[in-house]
Amino acid sequence: MRFDHAILAVWDLQAARADFHELGFTSVYGGQHHGGLTHNALIAFADGSYLELMAPTDPAHLTTRPGEGYLFVFQRGEGFAGYALHTEDLEAAVGGMRRRGVLVGEPATGGRRREDGQELGWRMATLPEGMSPFFLEDLTPRQLLLYEAFGWTHDCLVENGYPVSDPPSLDLYIESRGRNWHPYDMLDPMELAQVEGVCPQDLIVIFEILASNS
Repeated sequence: MRFDHAILAVWDLQAARADFHELGFTSVYGGQHHGGLTHNALIAFADGSYLELMAPTDPAHLTTRPGEGYLFVFQRGEGFAGYALHTEDLEAAVGGMRRRGVLVGEPATGGRRREDGQELGWRMATLPEGMSPFFLEDLTPRQLLLYEAFGWTHDCLVENGYPVSDPPSLDLYIESRGRNWHPYDMLDPMELAQVEGVCPQDLIVIFEILASNS
């Protein structure tokens, strides 16, 4: 298992995003969790991990529907609310921990809908002590994120006259775990430094550009 993300509970998502922007961080709106009680924004890091800012979609939910959905995250107020460890096989991970005497809850399915309508899903299991850590398996492949980001890089390369190969279908890209295509595949290695400044491949930089254009 590897570190996946940490959760920061906030009362007001837009205010929290503005605060982090002033600190030099770029966040991307992630959408509403299933049930519509909470939503999030993500601050991505170069190694693929991220910080999740989570807030209620309506502050009234905290008193009228306490504990529903992910509202339990706010039981201790704002601040650090837990962190996730990622596994490729949650059932096997849970089984292995139980055999070692670790009390782990039954895996549960969760998800969120992005503003573009894309549904993202996962399964998670928690410890009796709470969310530090909890265990996560993606149902929506992480390659989807790379495919969309590199799609922007591909279009940028085309617009600027650089040689590019056409991306494979999303299904083939996911099947290869992202190994069968990269927007820089046809570039001369001597051009990479120059191209990076025009059409970056760094996910953080791409997210910053997309966020500024949204």
